[in-house]
Amino acid sequence: MIKKIRFAIIGTSDISPAHIKAIQRNNYAEVVYIYSRDFQRAKEFANTYNIAPARTYEDILMDKSIDAIDIVTEPNRHAKLALAAIQKGKHVLIEKPLDFNIALAKEVTIAASKSPTITSVISQKRFDPKIKIIKRALDNKTIGNPYLAEVKLMWMRNREYYEKGNGWRGREGNVLINQAIHWIDIALWFFGFPSKIRSSNIKVKKDIACYDTAICCFEFPNNLLFNLVCSTAVNKNEHEVFKIYGTKSVLTYGESLRFRNMRIDKLANLIMSPRTPLQCQIDSFINSIIYNKPPEVSVIDAYNALIVVKSCEDDNKR
Repeated sequence: MIKKIRFAIIGTSDISPAHIKAIQRNNYAEVVYIYSRDFQRAKEFANTYNIAPARTYEDILMDKSIDAIDIVTEPNRHAKLALAAIQKGKHVLIEKPLDFNIALAKEVTIAASKSPTITSVISQKRFDPKIKIIKRALDNKTIGNPYLAEVKLMWMRNREYYEKGNGWRGREGNVLINQAIHWIDIALWFFGFPSKIRSSNIKVKKDIACYDTAICCFEFPNNLLFNLVCSTAVNKNEHEVFKIYGTKSVLTYGESLRFRNMRIDKLANLIMSPRTPLQCQIDSFINSIIYNKPPEVSVIDAYNALIVVKSCEDDNKR
């Protein structure tokens, strides 16, 4: 009989409930503790999800019955929390991004590489059934050699969104590191690491400190250009659009998935059950712990995506 993986949730952010529910839906895992610097808020979550509130993070780390730590705090705390957990021999799952601080993020990659435990970072876009179909099509050369790809991400984010929590989204949660990083990870997963990066960003909304609109162009060594257009300054959400142009055909990801002008998104049912991508990634992480195998999204993957975001920002300053 497989022993259940015992989790502690660190953070009571908006995404915390989704993580708790996903773990509780897995037959081989359970949530034991939740910790927040606001103990009253931790108690509210604990009562809602029938788990125990922890007084301190140190109490959780010292509890040898806890197998895994799930970090869902504001990003500038991710790395330090993860490092402490890895050092105590815990498995660690981190909500994206890995951290805002490149140096601290690198420390996590080094610590994780030396530890026998599993560490992973959320990048649930990889677990989208339509994205898996595209990955398979690229691997099988279904569209020939890809030479151009483009993503358009237009999401509406209002003042309330930026002011939530302690307001970190309006200070540091720019559109690349907080929204488009999902697509940056997909680009690296599909095409490797870019050899050249060009980027421009602007701030449209006056009541935030970080930029909310960006255009980035990546050149990959295999003679492929990737263009990313993203903004959270729009007044209405639009469907994400992702196109890959190959020497034989075009793949289009939007409201549906199209190949040679045919809808093929129903094929997703052949690849994955109708679980949410987040549920699929958390299930995969739990399986990695149980069977002691590398996670589908590594810390290096998350670190590379962060490097690209920072490179985009550096290019914009030139």
